[in-house]
Amino acid sequence: GNLIPGSRVKVLRSREEWHAFLVEALDPNPAVVYFTAKWCEDCKRMDPLFEELSNTYPEIAFRKVDIDENSKAATNAAVRDVPHFLFFTDGALATHFSKANPRLLRQTLLEMNEGYL
Repeated sequence: GNLIPGSRVKVLRSREEWHAFLVEALDPNPAVVYFTAKWCEDCKRMDPLFEELSNTYPEIAFRKVDIDENSKAATNAAVRDVPHFLFFTDGALATHFSKANPRLLRQTLLEMNEGYL
């Protein structure tokens, strides 16, 4: 995947990159995946925050999937609406939410970083 300039966010553009991420996620390092779409106004508001938070939490892997570019990943993850966030810890899905909620995103990443997820 390509890194978004100025951030640690890696874009997963293909089914292969999604599957490689899932294998990666099986290691103990925490990860967050942000499902988005170019037409999604709420996503446009969340993009800068997600990129900023990727630099705040270097020990968490940040990944981004455009559901139109990588529909296989969205289907595989059972993502039905965007923005949608999946949080992985210890190789398993720890929690997820589907809304543009900056406070909840910040809180969940803080809890993940402190080992509460």
